Amino acid sequence: CLGSEARKSPGADLAGTGKAQQMPSGPELLGLSKEPRKNVYDDRKDSKRGEAVPAEKAPRARRGLRVIGGSVRGRRLRVPPGRDVRPTRDRIRESLFSILGNTVEGCVVLDAFAGSGTLGIEALSRGARRAVFCDIRLECIHAVQENLKRCGLIERALVLREEVPEGLSRLRKAMGEPFNLVFLDPPYGEEGFEHLLSTFHRFALLKERARIVCEHSRRIPFPCVPDGFVIEQRRRYGDSALTFLRYQPGESRDDGR
Repeated sequence: CLGSEARKSPGADLAGTGKAQQMPSGPELLGLSKEPRKNVYDDRKDSKRGEAVPAEKAPRARRGLRVIGGSVRGRRLRVPPGRDVRPTRDRIRESLFSILGNTVEGCVVLDAFAGSGTLGIEALSRGARRAVFCDIRLECIHAVQENLKRCGLIERALVLREEVPEGLSRLRKAMGEPFNLVFLDPPYGEEGFEHLLSTFHRFALLKERARIVCEHSRRIPFPCVPDGFVIEQRRRYGDSALTFLRYQPGESRDDGR
């Protein structure tokens, strides 16, 4: 998840290569090399020691967070510290993937505002072909990397330190193909779903009939969606809600009401 303040995007490093690569005006793309990265530091200070925090510092584990289905079912996952990291609860994930069913198999997935990467990892566990994880916070990037290693899913994943939606124009170049399935779970109160969806359309990031799952507060009405997107259904779970959309270019927008 993102914090409330935007941060400038750092340099680039593509996953899997273990080598730094320069991208014009690009952010840092943190890869998934098998060996820990050396001499990479967060730009924050350790409040106790007053020194830079090593990139390989392990994120804190949170009890009860696990993969709930598929090939790595039951595997424990780590969650980075911070109140703004809000992993999707087990009950919501069970319902979400029950609705998606076997359509997850073979998909190319984007887990935007990835946090700990639970949704993208759940999709990979259930047969998704490839997943991209985006987050701007370095501690979230490290947590996703750690969780992918724990689950043995590194070879099918790409982790990008990217601002969303500002960095979506570069995401298409990094991927080389559009997405079948997108998870959008921005911090509550900072959703901006209409702008996010318009940006996906503008940069051709979605395959026709791609599905987008938005998690948001049930207290705030979901906005009208841009042309080309159709709301299929909504589900409520306590204070949270899921809205399922389908990307159908050429269709008039539908607010689902």
